[in-house]
Amino acid sequence: MSKKLLAGIIVYYPDANLIKLVDALILQNVDVFLYINKGNSISEMIINNRKVFSFESPTNNGLSKSLNKIIKQFLKLNYKYLFTFDQDSLIDDNYVKIMIDNYKNALKINKNVVCLSPKIIDEKFDNEELIKNNYYKSKDLPKFKDVKFSITSGSVFLKNSFLKVGLMNELLFIDGVDTDWCERAVLKKLKLFKSNNVFLKHKIGNKFINVFGIKKSYHQLDLRVFYIIRNSIYLILYGENRINWKIVEFQRTITRILVYPLLSLRKRKTLWIILQAIKDGFIKEMGKMTYIDH
Repeated sequence: MSKKLLAGIIVYYPDANLIKLVDALILQNVDVFLYINKGNSISEMIINNRKVFSFESPTNNGLSKSLNKIIKQFLKLNYKYLFTFDQDSLIDDNYVKIMIDNYKNALKINKNVVCLSPKIIDEKFDNEELIKNNYYKSKDLPKFKDVKFSITSGSVFLKNSFLKVGLMNELLFIDGVDTDWCERAVLKKLKLFKSNNVFLKHKIGNKFINVFGIKKSYHQLDLRVFYIIRNSIYLILYGENRINWKIVEFQRTITRILVYPLLSLRKRKTLWIILQAIKDGFIKEMGKMTYIDH
Protein backbone atom coordinates (compact mmCIF):
# COMPACT_ATOMS: atom_id res chain seq x y z
CA MET A 1 0.00 0.00 0.00
CA SER A 2 2.90 2.38 0.69
CA LYS A 3 3.71 2.61 -3.02
CA LYS A 4 0.21 3.95 -3.65
CA LEU A 5 0.35 6.79 -1.12
CA LEU A 6 2.60 9.84 -1.02
CA ALA A 7 2.40 12.77 1.38
CA GLY A 8 4.11 16.07 0.63
CA ILE A 9 4.88 18.44 3.51
CA ILE A 10 6.29 21.94 3.05
CA VAL A 11 8.77 22.76 5.81
CA TYR A 12 9.77 26.19 7.13
CA TYR A 13 11.48 26.39 10.55
CA PRO A 14 9.34 23.53 11.93
CA ASP A 15 8.57 22.76 15.56
CA ALA A 16 8.11 19.34 17.18
CA ASN A 17 4.63 19.05 15.66
CA LEU A 18 6.27 18.00 12.38
CA ILE A 19 7.71 14.90 14.06
CA LYS A 20 4.20 13.85 15.17
CA LEU A 21 2.80 14.36 11.66
CA VAL A 22 5.60 12.44 9.94
CA ASP A 23 5.39 9.56 12.43
CA ALA A 24 1.61 9.35 12.04
CA LEU A 25 1.91 9.18 8.25
CA ILE A 26 4.65 6.53 8.33
CA LEU A 27 2.56 4.39 10.69
CA GLN A 28 -0.30 4.62 8.17
CA ASN A 29 1.91 3.29 5.35
CA VAL A 30 2.42 6.60 3.60
CA ASP A 31 5.69 7.63 1.96
CA VAL A 32 6.69 11.12 3.10
CA PHE A 33 8.36 13.80 0.98
CA LEU A 34 9.63 16.92 2.78
CA TYR A 35 10.15 20.06 0.73
CA ILE A 36 12.38 22.13 3.01
CA ASN A 37 12.32 25.88 2.43
CA LYS A 38 14.09 26.60 5.72
CA GLY A 39 15.22 23.76 7.94
CA ASN A 40 16.45 23.47 11.52
CA SER A 41 17.47 20.79 14.02
CA ILE A 42 13.99 19.22 13.94
CA SER A 43 13.92 18.75 10.17
CA GLU A 44 17.51 17.43 10.29
CA MET A 45 16.55 14.94 12.99
CA ILE A 46 13.64 13.65 10.91
CA ILE A 47 15.79 13.25 7.79
CA ASN A 48 18.49 11.42 9.75
CA ASN A 49 16.18 9.18 11.79
CA ARG A 50 13.09 8.57 9.66
CA LYS A 51 12.65 6.93 6.28
CA VAL A 52 11.57 10.00 4.31
CA PHE A 53 12.41 11.65 1.01
CA SER A 54 13.51 15.27 1.14
CA PHE A 55 14.54 18.23 -0.97
CA GLU A 56 16.27 21.22 0.60
CA SER A 57 15.76 24.43 -1.34
CA PRO A 58 18.58 27.02 -1.28
CA THR A 59 15.92 29.76 -1.05
CA ASN A 60 12.43 30.08 0.42
CA ASN A 61 10.15 29.25 -2.50
CA GLY A 62 6.88 29.72 -0.63
CA LEU A 63 3.87 27.45 -0.93
CA SER A 64 2.95 27.40 -4.63
CA LYS A 65 6.36 26.59 -6.13
CA SER A 66 7.06 24.05 -3.38
CA LEU A 67 3.73 22.32 -3.98
CA ASN A 68 4.46 22.18 -7.69
CA LYS A 69 7.78 20.47 -7.01
CA ILE A 70 5.94 17.86 -4.92
CA ILE A 71 3.20 17.46 -7.55
CA LYS A 72 5.74 16.98 -10.36
CA GLN A 73 7.45 14.25 -8.35
CA PHE A 74 4.08 12.62 -7.71
CA LEU A 75 3.23 12.67 -11.43
CA LYS A 76 6.53 11.04 -12.32
CA LEU A 77 6.49 8.28 -9.69
CA ASN A 78 4.34 5.18 -9.17
CA TYR A 79 1.84 6.60 -6.68
CA LYS A 80 -1.93 6.67 -6.96
CA TYR A 81 -2.81 9.23 -4.26
CA LEU A 82 -1.11 12.40 -3.07
CA PHE A 83 -1.77 13.99 0.33
CA THR A 84 -0.56 17.54 0.94
CA PHE A 85 0.05 18.85 4.45
CA ASP A 86 1.17 21.96 6.28
CA GLN A 87 3.82 21.23 8.89
CA ASP A 88 1.57 22.23 11.81
CA SER A 89 -1.27 19.81 10.98
CA LEU A 90 -2.13 16.76 13.09
CA ILE A 91 -3.99 13.62 12.02
CA ASP A 92 -5.65 10.69 13.78
CA ASP A 93 -4.57 7.05 13.54
CA ASN A 94 -7.18 6.13 10.88
CA TYR A 95 -7.02 9.41 8.94
CA VAL A 96 -5.49 8.08 5.72
CA LYS A 97 -7.68 4.98 5.41
CA ILE A 98 -10.94 6.86 5.87
CA MET A 99 -9.90 9.63 3.46
CA ILE A 100 -9.00 7.07 0.78
CA ASP A 101 -12.25 5.15 1.33
CA ASN A 102 -14.23 8.39 1.07
CA TYR A 103 -12.44 9.37 -2.13
CA LYS A 104 -13.16 5.99 -3.73
CA ASN A 105 -16.85 6.29 -2.79
CA ALA A 106 -16.97 9.91 -4.01
CA LEU A 107 -15.62 8.81 -7.40
CA LYS A 108 -18.45 6.28 -7.64
CA ILE A 109 -20.89 9.18 -7.32
CA ASN A 110 -19.00 11.50 -9.67
CA LYS A 111 -15.93 10.56 -11.71
CA ASN A 112 -14.92 14.24 -11.92
CA VAL A 113 -13.92 14.54 -8.25
CA VAL A 114 -10.41 16.02 -8.25
CA CYS A 115 -9.91 16.66 -4.55
CA LEU A 116 -11.17 15.45 -1.18
CA SER A 117 -10.48 17.59 1.88
CA PRO A 118 -10.95 16.94 5.61
CA LYS A 119 -13.03 18.85 8.12
CA ILE A 120 -10.79 21.42 9.83
CA ILE A 121 -10.61 21.87 13.58
CA ASP A 122 -8.81 25.09 14.51
CA GLU A 123 -6.57 24.16 17.42
CA LYS A 124 -6.18 27.75 18.61
CA PHE A 125 -9.49 27.75 20.38
CA ASP A 126 -11.07 24.30 20.00
CA ASN A 127 -10.63 22.44 23.29
CA GLU A 128 -10.96 18.68 23.69
CA GLU A 129 -14.66 18.89 24.57
CA LEU A 130 -15.45 20.84 21.39
CA ILE A 131 -13.41 18.41 19.33
CA LYS A 132 -15.36 15.48 20.77
CA ASN A 133 -18.62 17.27 20.02
CA ASN A 134 -17.54 17.73 16.40
CA TYR A 135 -16.85 14.02 16.11
CA TYR A 136 -20.18 13.17 17.70
CA LYS A 137 -22.16 15.44 15.38
CA SER A 138 -20.42 13.98 12.32
CA LYS A 139 -22.01 10.58 12.94
CA ASP A 140 -25.39 11.89 11.77
CA LEU A 141 -24.01 13.48 8.57
CA PRO A 142 -23.20 11.96 5.17
CA LYS A 143 -19.56 10.89 4.95
CA PHE A 144 -18.75 13.66 2.47
CA LYS A 145 -20.33 16.60 0.65
CA ASP A 146 -19.87 18.69 -2.49
CA VAL A 147 -18.01 21.99 -1.83
CA LYS A 148 -16.49 24.86 -3.81
CA PHE A 149 -13.25 25.13 -1.82
CA SER A 150 -10.77 22.67 -0.31
CA ILE A 151 -7.93 23.69 1.99
CA THR A 152 -4.58 22.38 0.78
CA SER A 153 -3.50 20.85 4.08
CA GLY A 154 -4.82 17.34 4.58
CA SER A 155 -6.39 17.08 1.13
CA VAL A 156 -5.91 14.09 -1.16
CA PHE A 157 -5.54 14.17 -4.95
CA LEU A 158 -5.17 11.84 -7.93
CA LYS A 159 -2.81 12.35 -10.88
CA ASN A 160 -5.85 13.30 -12.96
CA SER A 161 -6.49 16.14 -10.51
CA PHE A 162 -3.48 18.05 -11.83
CA LEU A 163 -3.75 16.84 -15.40
CA LYS A 164 -7.26 18.30 -15.55
CA VAL A 165 -6.86 21.45 -13.42
CA GLY A 166 -3.16 22.21 -13.78
CA LEU A 167 -0.46 23.08 -11.26
CA MET A 168 -0.54 25.73 -8.54
CA ASN A 169 -0.16 29.39 -9.53
CA GLU A 170 3.43 30.29 -8.62
CA LEU A 171 2.71 34.03 -8.94
CA LEU A 172 0.82 33.87 -5.62
CA PHE A 173 3.77 32.57 -3.55
CA ILE A 174 1.74 31.67 -0.44
CA ASP A 175 -1.78 32.92 0.26
CA GLY A 176 -4.74 32.14 -1.99
CA VAL A 177 -2.96 29.23 -3.71
CA ASP A 178 -5.62 26.66 -2.79
CA THR A 179 -8.43 29.14 -3.53
CA ASP A 180 -7.10 29.80 -7.04
CA TRP A 181 -6.68 26.08 -7.80
CA CYS A 182 -10.18 25.26 -6.55
CA GLU A 183 -11.73 28.09 -8.54
CA ARG A 184 -10.09 26.83 -11.71
CA ALA A 185 -11.42 23.34 -10.95
CA VAL A 186 -14.97 24.62 -10.43
CA LEU A 187 -14.85 26.62 -13.66
CA LYS A 188 -13.91 23.41 -15.49
CA LYS A 189 -17.03 21.73 -14.03
CA LEU A 190 -14.88 19.46 -11.86
CA LYS A 191 -15.87 18.45 -8.33
CA LEU A 192 -14.38 19.11 -4.89
CA PHE A 193 -15.63 17.01 -2.00
CA LYS A 194 -15.17 17.45 1.74
CA SER A 195 -15.23 14.67 4.33
CA ASN A 196 -17.61 15.10 7.25
CA ASN A 197 -16.14 12.21 9.25
CA VAL A 198 -12.41 12.99 8.97
CA PHE A 199 -10.86 15.77 11.04
CA LEU A 200 -7.59 17.64 10.60
CA LYS A 201 -6.29 19.56 13.59
CA HIS A 202 -4.75 22.69 12.16
CA LYS A 203 -4.00 26.30 13.13
CA ILE A 204 -5.82 28.83 10.96
CA GLY A 205 -4.13 32.21 11.31
CA ASN A 206 -2.11 33.14 14.38
CA LYS A 207 -4.75 35.21 16.23
CA PHE A 208 -8.50 35.36 16.64
CA ILE A 209 -11.10 37.89 17.70
CA ASN A 210 -14.54 37.38 19.19
CA VAL A 211 -17.26 39.08 17.12
CA PHE A 212 -20.69 38.84 18.75
CA GLY A 213 -19.78 35.48 20.25
CA ILE A 214 -18.27 34.13 17.01
CA LYS A 215 -14.53 33.51 17.00
CA LYS A 216 -12.80 34.64 13.81
CA SER A 217 -9.19 33.74 12.97
CA TYR A 218 -6.88 36.24 11.32
CA HIS A 219 -3.20 36.80 10.54
CA GLN A 220 -1.45 39.52 12.51
CA LEU A 221 1.96 39.16 10.84
CA ASP A 222 2.59 41.88 8.24
CA LEU A 223 4.15 39.27 5.96
CA ARG A 224 0.89 37.35 5.70
CA VAL A 225 -1.20 40.52 5.60
CA PHE A 226 0.73 41.60 2.49
CA TYR A 227 0.20 38.34 0.60
CA ILE A 228 -3.47 38.05 1.58
CA ILE A 229 -4.27 41.57 0.33
CA ARG A 230 -2.06 41.52 -2.77
CA ASN A 231 -3.14 38.08 -3.95
CA SER A 232 -6.83 38.80 -3.34
CA ILE A 233 -6.63 41.95 -5.45
CA TYR A 234 -4.73 40.11 -8.19
CA LEU A 235 -7.24 37.25 -8.30
CA ILE A 236 -10.21 39.64 -8.27
CA LEU A 237 -8.80 41.64 -11.19
CA TYR A 238 -6.99 39.01 -13.24
CA GLY A 239 -7.70 35.53 -11.85
CA GLU A 240 -9.69 32.68 -13.38
CA ASN A 241 -12.47 32.91 -10.81
CA ARG A 242 -16.26 32.91 -10.73
CA ILE A 243 -17.94 36.33 -10.74
CA ASN A 244 -19.75 35.48 -7.50
CA TRP A 245 -16.43 34.65 -5.86
CA LYS A 246 -14.91 37.94 -7.06
CA ILE A 247 -17.81 39.93 -5.57
CA VAL A 248 -17.58 38.19 -2.18
CA GLU A 249 -13.77 38.39 -2.15
CA PHE A 250 -13.90 42.11 -2.98
CA GLN A 251 -16.10 42.66 0.09
CA ARG A 252 -13.74 40.60 2.25
CA THR A 253 -10.71 42.49 0.95
CA ILE A 254 -12.24 45.88 1.77
CA THR A 255 -12.96 44.60 5.29
CA ARG A 256 -9.39 43.32 5.69
CA ILE A 257 -7.91 46.62 4.48
CA LEU A 258 -9.94 48.47 7.14
CA VAL A 259 -9.56 45.98 9.98
CA TYR A 260 -5.96 44.73 9.74
CA PRO A 261 -4.40 48.08 10.78
CA LEU A 262 -6.80 48.31 13.74
CA LEU A 263 -5.78 44.86 14.97
CA SER A 264 -2.07 45.42 14.36
CA LEU A 265 0.46 46.13 17.09
CA ARG A 266 2.39 48.29 14.57
CA LYS A 267 -0.41 50.14 12.86
CA ARG A 268 1.70 52.47 10.67
CA LYS A 269 3.88 49.63 9.40
CA THR A 270 0.84 47.46 8.67
CA LEU A 271 -0.89 50.30 6.82
CA TRP A 272 2.24 50.85 4.73
CA ILE A 273 2.45 47.12 3.91
CA ILE A 274 -1.23 47.13 2.87
CA LEU A 275 -0.65 50.08 0.53
CA GLN A 276 2.26 48.24 -1.10
CA ALA A 277 0.10 45.13 -1.43
CA ILE A 278 -2.68 47.08 -3.12
CA LYS A 279 -0.21 48.69 -5.55
CA ASP A 280 1.51 45.40 -6.40
CA GLY A 281 -1.80 43.60 -6.92
CA PHE A 282 -2.96 46.23 -9.40
CA ILE A 283 0.30 46.32 -11.40
CA LYS A 284 0.77 42.50 -11.30
CA GLU A 285 4.00 42.68 -9.30
CA MET A 286 3.75 39.09 -8.15
CA GLY A 287 5.87 36.25 -6.78
CA LYS A 288 8.03 36.67 -3.69
CA MET A 289 7.91 40.24 -2.39
CA THR A 290 10.98 42.10 -1.09
CA TYR A 291 9.53 44.49 1.51
CA ILE A 292 10.05 41.98 4.34
CA ASP A 293 12.92 39.52 4.56
CA HIS A 294 11.70 35.91 4.42
